[in-house]
Amino acid sequence: MNPALERVLQEVHANDLEIRHRAVGQIGLLLEKNTAISGTVDSYKDLLDDDLFTLKLDVSEQQRLVAELCNLIASDKMTIGMLWALGKADRTISIRPLFEIIRNQSRTFGEEALWQTLVTLDNVIILSGTAAKLQEQNRLIDEYGIIDWLYGLEHLRDPRVPEKILGLKAAIRDSKGYKYVE
Repeated sequence: MNPALERVLQEVHANDLEIRHRAVGQIGLLLEKNTAISGTVDSYKDLLDDDLFTLKLDVSEQQRLVAELCNLIASDKMTIGMLWALGKADRTISIRPLFEIIRNQSRTFGEEALWQTLVTLDNVIILSGTAAKLQEQNRLIDEYGIIDWLYGLEHLRDPRVPEKILGLKAAIRDSKGYKYVE
């Protein structure tokens, strides 16, 4: 693996919270840069370390970063920024790990982490694509009980939550081709 990638993966495990936060930010930006439209890539030059900016991640490297983020989210080193970074990965790589986090870890999250999970879910849900991609997404939504999970968040006091939940339910409904009546 690329030495720059190894370095940032070591830093994301650091006990020093400042180093860990910075590494999470670098991972999120790197994942986002690798899914960005090619004309916008230069905008990351001032944000990413030079050795990370020049990287073009392959699928296995993206999967490794997502796996490391998920392992950390499931640990005592979890930060809300890790949920943000997960939402920057390619949707086909991050959807199942995100759904695993929702099913297995989200019960222990505070309101800010739940909010960031909603934002990440919003980034990961696809609204269009091939029939096969939409069918797979919808199968996973059903398998992981994502709609039930959304209903379970309606008690949160954060004023941003109801609108975000409605938007996600509408996106899921539209991706399934359902006519929805409240």
